[in-house]
Amino acid sequence: MTTQSSRTLPLAPSRMTTGFAFSFIERCIRESFATRRFGKPEMTQIIHELCSGDPECVYCGSIDVRRWDHLFPVAAGGDTVIGNMVPACSRCDDSKQALAYRDWVLSAARFSPRTRGVPDLESRLSRIDSYVERHTYAPRPIEQRLDREETRELEKIRQRAPIARRHGWSHSKVSSTD
Repeated sequence: MTTQSSRTLPLAPSRMTTGFAFSFIERCIRESFATRRFGKPEMTQIIHELCSGDPECVYCGSIDVRRWDHLFPVAAGGDTVIGNMVPACSRCDDSKQALAYRDWVLSAARFSPRTRGVPDLESRLSRIDSYVERHTYAPRPIEQRLDREETRELEKIRQRAPIARRHGWSHSKVSSTD
């Protein structure tokens, strides 16, 4: 007879749902038309501008920074450039999702800086606002980036997506024992 270990099992691999897949495709389309100027020199400049020394999350101050966040999300026309990219911890980046940074910081969203009791929120927001203004960054919706033909093609893709989602969903139901 075997005894059950007190250790917990690792999580089973998750399956990408068609809804998530199509939201990912939409993001890829938006990013393909967005500006991207973001390498090591830009990262170094941002850290120098926003952090006093080592990298820290601009939202909460955590030194466990592993990501870069778009202040203005890709879904809202945000680019991957100085003026829109900031260092962020995983918790803040995951919690913020595609929300506007100011609204999210002050919101009651799970794990927002406000709900976690992060001090000096107005000071943090002021520093971020100054950074955006200094670089005169403003997001541009995808519709302003496309010519007439590209806009028609994008609309065709968007019209077909709900049909593909329904079709994909009916074929993706699999038991949890696979």
